[in-house]
Amino acid sequence: MKRRAPVQKKLYDQENAAGLAGIDLSEIQEVFDQWVKFHWSGSGRRPVLTSSREQTIRRGIFKYGFKRCLDAIEGVQFSEWHMGANPAGKRYTSLDLILREEWRVNKFARSLASERKNGYTSP
Repeated sequence: MKRRAPVQKKLYDQENAAGLAGIDLSEIQEVFDQWVKFHWSGSGRRPVLTSSREQTIRRGIFKYGFKRCLDAIEGVQFSEWHMGANPAGKRYTSLDLILREEWRVNKFARSLASERKNGYTSP
């Protein structure tokens, strides 16, 4: 699946307005807090829940479900590439990247499930 252009995201939001509006703000906040917990370095200013981040999370919960979004955000930490072991030495842990496509969400959620089978417990 190709990355959605801003116009396509806007059309998607318009077509699914009722479903997106039904997402509880407390769930959005919990997903955001999970992302901050696992992916904020602790240096610099603490990330804030902007309207674009809120919309990204809202789309993610609508498409993939609340629990799967939480698992994907936590599961990214088990991907060495996304955590910085890549030629650029850059971490790829943005909310937009994690929740962009279904295959990514599934990959990261499976990583977490696999680690849990090996004895990992969430902090």
